[in-house]
Amino acid sequence: MRRTTYCRSSANVFLPFFSALPLVVCAFARAADSADTQMTVTALVTQDEEPRSQGTARKAKPGELEEKTAIQPEEVLVTGTHIRGVSPASPVIAVTSTDIANSGLSTTGDVLRSLPQSFAGGQQSTIGTNGFGPYQNLSNFNNSDSANLRGFGSDSTLVLINGLRAPVTGFQGSVDISAIPLTAIDHVEIVTDGASALYGSDAVGGVVNFILKDNYSGADTGAEVGYRTNGGGLSQRYSQLLGTGWGTGSATLAYQYRDQQGLYGDQRSWWTGPNPYSLVGSIHQNSAYLNLSQAVTSDLTVIVQGLYNHTTSFNLVTHAGTANTDSLDTTGYSYLAAIGATLALPRDWKLTATGDMGADRFDHHDVEECCNFDVRTIPTNRLALGELQAEGPLVQLPSGEIRAAIGGGYRRESLDSTSFAPASANRHINYGYGELTVPLIGKETAHEGARELTLTLAGRYESYSDVGDHFSPQVGLAYKPMSALRLRATWNKSFHAPDLYEKYSHYYVLLNFPVEAPGGGMTNALIPAGGSSGLEPETARSYTVGLEWQPVDTAVRVSATYFHVSYTNRILQVIDDPTAVLLDPTYEPLITLNPSVAAQESLINGTTAVYSITGAPFNPSETGAIIDDRFRNITAQTATGADLLASYAIGVGAGTLTPFLNGNVLSLRQQLTDAGPVHTVSGLVFYPPKYKIQGGLVWQRRELGGSAVFNYTAGETNNLVEPQTHIGAWYTLDLQGRYTALSSHGPARGPSVRLSIINVFDKDPPIVTGYPYVYDNTLSSPYGRIVRLEIEKQW
Repeated sequence: MRRTTYCRSSANVFLPFFSALPLVVCAFARAADSADTQMTVTALVTQDEEPRSQGTARKAKPGELEEKTAIQPEEVLVTGTHIRGVSPASPVIAVTSTDIANSGLSTTGDVLRSLPQSFAGGQQSTIGTNGFGPYQNLSNFNNSDSANLRGFGSDSTLVLINGLRAPVTGFQGSVDISAIPLTAIDHVEIVTDGASALYGSDAVGGVVNFILKDNYSGADTGAEVGYRTNGGGLSQRYSQLLGTGWGTGSATLAYQYRDQQGLYGDQRSWWTGPNPYSLVGSIHQNSAYLNLSQAVTSDLTVIVQGLYNHTTSFNLVTHAGTANTDSLDTTGYSYLAAIGATLALPRDWKLTATGDMGADRFDHHDVEECCNFDVRTIPTNRLALGELQAEGPLVQLPSGEIRAAIGGGYRRESLDSTSFAPASANRHINYGYGELTVPLIGKETAHEGARELTLTLAGRYESYSDVGDHFSPQVGLAYKPMSALRLRATWNKSFHAPDLYEKYSHYYVLLNFPVEAPGGGMTNALIPAGGSSGLEPETARSYTVGLEWQPVDTAVRVSATYFHVSYTNRILQVIDDPTAVLLDPTYEPLITLNPSVAAQESLINGTTAVYSITGAPFNPSETGAIIDDRFRNITAQTATGADLLASYAIGVGAGTLTPFLNGNVLSLRQQLTDAGPVHTVSGLVFYPPKYKIQGGLVWQRRELGGSAVFNYTAGETNNLVEPQTHIGAWYTLDLQGRYTALSSHGPARGPSVRLSIINVFDKDPPIVTGYPYVYDNTLSSPYGRIVRLEIEKQW
């Protein structure tokens, strides 16, 4: 199993001041205009939550608890369409702040990883700074967290914050979602469908849009401590939320401090790997969020928003079979600043101008005292964009309004890095998009068996300064044969542009690498690895078919979706272990046998980083093969599966009881190279599981509440050993109880206490035999039982 630390580099990026932006709005302002947008989706667990209007995040008064039903639909949706008042044909999952609080989870990364549609591989703090396994688990220098829908990789899920892009972190093209204060989140909207026609690159697996609070009134103080009953990993989180409003505007400020102690292998009885070893690194984090909104006139509103994060982390990693221990410490920051305005035009049109700029930078220090190894990796990613959008009705038909959204903008991305594989690059993207909804059957033309039929068309053109032009279309159709049932289908093309590190990092060369020769015995290989300037965008075609069942005047919610994604031209370094690749025809496109001296010298002269594996002098006549392990467009993947979400709020004498279910079935097939076979990789270690289920019960009665959540992840096949073995399923039970005082004023207003027990039965991770690091950290948690106490007070 390859340890991918050789991909480390460091960076400083210069991004000129983005001064030519017009008066702009936060795209988040769409939420403030979406009082007309009525969309019902099924949340993971949705209770104690009022429908929101105009994108507000008003905190419910304690005295209102008994007046609410235990499950409420999410009414404000801004993800999956640019058009107000339209329900997108794409499947959407909404998770509210109440869902998050009642889950007992304490970080943004935990919230995303808990969803069956999400894979816990990629850049995740649970994996740490040294990932193992296939490409999904590359090294995570700064203990960041990312979104990874469908298991395509962290860079194939687009993350938005209030509808805007954020700078990526490190080298893998993913946004660090741990930078978002949990207390600032109003709700999360997750589109589990390709969405490049709406949002551009990276939205192959879907889109995760974090909608942050923008109209909060009052003050909320929170404190939380999480205790691992087996020791180690103590966590603390403290938060403060402040908000006020006036007749024409509002201000919201959120701050969060998080301290997580490290968890080490020798603190767990099941750990048989090398020591010292950080199962989870120590993390200290300060993050803050600010939202200011001001109505200049009755038609013009200006919004300013900002997000800042500062994180330090530490890990110890001892390599299996050696006495070499890495001491890894990282300090970094990120920020995102946005300013903009929305203008109401005649005939119900809206003009929105948006702009943001941000950066993500960290200093990663890697020390191996045994080997006099001391390397700093300092990457800085920067982003700036400006966008203008108009939305409104075009034509009035008997069946309803044809509505459209058109827009365009400019984006600049940049990366600078040094260390093993240095890179300094930037790219410019110009883009334009359009969306059209046509009501073929509407309220005025509805009849028995056909209440609604809506056609949606969307397309986006993007021109990249380095990888050319790309057009992404999307077609959606939504049909309601009756008021309780909505059928929907989509077809789209999406793409992912090569990450700047993959395309512009310098490649390096490994000399004298001993490999097995085709005729028997051993020979030396020359292996170039790292970046490749010839990379092109990855492309995908996908479709979904689904339904939503929501009877009128009931609390039943059912959503079912079948999906198919064909993802081609995937960019990978496909070789995990070069030792036997000359014997495997899969790798034939990467191999040059008996290479000429000129070919070897060309590769060596093209780089400044050459490493001799054996330490012996290089002799070209002793090289039996060139094995090219640079990034390249070489792999194809196909994902098919289904999602099922359901909930039902039942009124009982002792309150409201809400059973719920969220399940995912996934078949992920992969062809590593054109010369290799197609394999099913879902269900293998370090790949997404074949199915994942979360279900349970939530109970609420006035000031008291509780929940029981069962999490089940299917077992895996251990293909790291011969014969292959089965790895058991991972399943846990989480319990929570909560009390909220009902007083609505005075010193007793708004105190609440939550006690959560995660992994009640203290289940250990299933063991991966033949693997020196013992368990699959994308499948299970090393913590064991966690007892978490949270105290919150409204002022």
